[in-house]
Amino acid sequence: EPTTETITFVKANPVETVYLDGEVVVGAGVPQTVTTYEVPQEGLRYVNINSQTVLVDAETGVIVQVLR
Repeated sequence: EPTTETITFVKANPVETVYLDGEVVVGAGVPQTVTTYEVPQEGLRYVNINSQTVLVDAETGVIVQVLR
């Protein structure tokens, strides 16, 4: 579960959008070719996919939360 600090950090540090086919949903995998960005919280990274910011598990590349 992401901390408030992580969500605040991600919203304060927007990144360029990457466009991918398919829906942006929890449990979907992010291709390894997509660059993800570090957050202060260990084990998570973030990226903007199809204009939606998502938190990704750093080890598996699976979306764990879509920030709305």
